[in-house]
Amino acid sequence: MDREPFNDVRTKFDLMPDAGIPALQVAYDRIREKRATQTQILADTNEQLAAVGLPALSLSNLNRWALRIRRKAVRRPTMSQAFEQQPNTNVAAEVARQLRALADDIERQAVAPAK
Repeated sequence: MDREPFNDVRTKFDLMPDAGIPALQVAYDRIREKRATQTQILADTNEQLAAVGLPALSLSNLNRWALRIRRKAVRRPTMSQAFEQQPNTNVAAEVARQLRALADDIERQAVAPAK
């Protein structure tokens, strides 16, 4: 009996905060290049994650992720993942809020008397 892969299951890699994405990008590239062992990649990745205050990953997590990378079932991590992972996040509303704040700052600077 064949089992379908759990494509909709989120892993620690999928749920990584933005602060950890650069470490995952390096790990992803090293896995694709096949120039380092998974143990070396894990040690370096965990060191980078610890530097930004994130918990370490396990070798089994990395091994499963590496298998998915080699099967081309995983794309390279990007900072935009944070928005993709949170279905309730309204990106347009957040961008609009930030643009309004920026426009208000510019208007205040334009109206402020020059010293």
